Amino acid sequence: MKKIFSIILSMALCFSLAACGGSAGEGGSAAAKDLVYPAAVTNRPMVVNDVYDYKTICYTDRSLETNGHIYIYDYIVEPAGDGMVDKTVKAMFIFDDDNAWNNGMSFDVLYMDFPEDEYTGGAENWTVDVDGTEYPVEVLQDEFISGGWTPMSNFVSKYVLTIRMPENYDDVALFFYNTRNKLAVAGEDAPIPDGTPIDKLLDADSQWFILGGKGDDWDTTKTPTYYGAPVEAQINNTDIRDVLGGDPVFDVPDDVEDGAPPADMMENFPRIEIVDWSENVLKRNGITEVKIDFDIYNAPEGSYFEATAYTDAPKATVEKDSAYSESGVLRWSVILEVDGREATTESASFEIGVYDADGALIDISKFDIPFDEPADTQSAPADDNPPDDGDVWIEIPEITADTVEKSVEYQAVNFFYEIHGYRDDLSLYCYTYNESDPDTELQVLEFTPGESGSLSMDVFGAELEGDWLVVVFELLDYDGFVLSTSEVRLMIK
Repeated sequence: MKKIFSIILSMALCFSLAACGGSAGEGGSAAAKDLVYPAAVTNRPMVVNDVYDYKTICYTDRSLETNGHIYIYDYIVEPAGDGMVDKTVKAMFIFDDDNAWNNGMSFDVLYMDFPEDEYTGGAENWTVDVDGTEYPVEVLQDEFISGGWTPMSNFVSKYVLTIRMPENYDDVALFFYNTRNKLAVAGEDAPIPDGTPIDKLLDADSQWFILGGKGDDWDTTKTPTYYGAPVEAQINNTDIRDVLGGDPVFDVPDDVEDGAPPADMMENFPRIEIVDWSENVLKRNGITEVKIDFDIYNAPEGSYFEATAYTDAPKATVEKDSAYSESGVLRWSVILEVDGREATTESASFEIGVYDADGALIDISKFDIPFDEPADTQSAPADDNPPDDGDVWIEIPEITADTVEKSVEYQAVNFFYEIHGYRDDLSLYCYTYNESDPDTELQVLEFTPGESGSLSMDVFGAELEGDWLVVVFELLDYDGFVLSTSEVRLMIK
C-alpha cells in the first residue's frame, strides 16, 4: 500500500478515487433464468451511450452531497481463447454542481458476482462454477484515469474495467454507489468488511451495469443480454452533450493516468503543464533529487501549487522551489528529495496540483519514476547508458581500503575522485552512514573540488555498527541541485 507524503504547499486533493474488488462467490448455470435485482437497487441495467444521475458525498465536507452523472460510453466483448472472453466497460464520472466545485467529490465502484448478496473484497482472481466445471475469472484492468475540470466547468474522470471470464458466464456486474454507504460500514481509509450485505452499499441512487453478452440487436439497443435473453434497460434519453455543454473531450487512452481536453479547448483555461523532470530512475539504495519544471497557465489570482510524492519510502521532501521566466512564460521548478533506501515498490509517483485561492483543485498532472536495482556502487553511468557530451558526473575510481575496523580508534580512508564535464561552479558533499541506520549521518564533508583529486576521511571504529559503512558523494551545482551521486560501501569488521 502506498503512503502519501504531501510537501510544503500542502492541501489535500479535492477528489477521491477508489475501486473495490470482485466477489469470489459461486457462479450460476449457463441455462436461461430470470434476472433478480439486488433488493436495494431500483434502477435497471444501463444502456451504452446513455447518461445516468449519480449522487455521492463531497470530499472535504462529508456532510454535503454532489449530484453528478455516469456516462457509459463503450462496452467491448473480445475473444480471449480457450473458451474465455474479455469484457470491458468504459465510463465517465461527471460532476458540475457548486458542491463539487467548492468541496470536491468522493466516488466509488465495486464489481462482484451478481448472484451474491454479500460483498467479498480485494479479489483480482476468483473461480466460478458453470454446469459443474470451475473456470477462472481475472480482473485485467481496474483503473481510474484521473481527470480535471474542463472548459465547460465539468469535472470528468474516466474509469475502465476489463474482466476475463468464461464466454457463457454473465453473472458479473459493475456498481456505481454513494461513498456515504461505504463510510457507514467501514472507516475513512478502511476496506469494506467481507460479508457486508450488498444492500448496505447500494441504494436507490446506485447505478449498475451487468457484464452480459451482445445480442443480435446490439447495434439498436446497446444493452447487454443476460444468458442470451434481452435485459430491460433503464433509458434516460439524456444526451451527453447536454450534460457537458459540448461533445465529450476527455476520452484519453485507456493506459494513460493523466490527460486533458484538446489544446484548442484549453487555450484560456487554467491548467498545469509539466515540461521536464531530471531523473529517469530513482536510487533504491540511496537518496535521489528530482527536479520538476512546469508551467501554470491562466491561473487566477491567489492560486498556488502543491507538489506530492507517493511512495513507500520513509520520506519524500521538497528541498526548494523557485520560479523563472522561459520564453515569456513564468516557469516553476521544484526539487524533491526521495529516500529510496527502504523502498519496496517498483516506482514512486509524483503529482503537481494547482489550486485556487479557496483551495479548490484547478488542474493536476502526474508521472511515475521507477526505482533501480540495488548495486554496491553507482560511480559511473551504466555501460549501456553512456553519458552524453557535456554531462557532469563524479567517479570514484580508487580507495585505499575496502574494509574498516571496529576495534581501532580511527582509520584514515582515502578516496580518489574524477569529475567528468567539470565546471567551476561545482561543490562536493560527502557523508557516511551505517547501512543498519541510514537516517543517522556519521560524518559530513563539503568543499569545492577540482577536476580530480582525493579526500581523506577518518572513520571512528566506536561509531560503527552492522556489516557495512556507506560513503555517499554528491556533486552539486551553484543552486544546490545534485547533478551526480556515487556510493561506496565499506565492509565493517
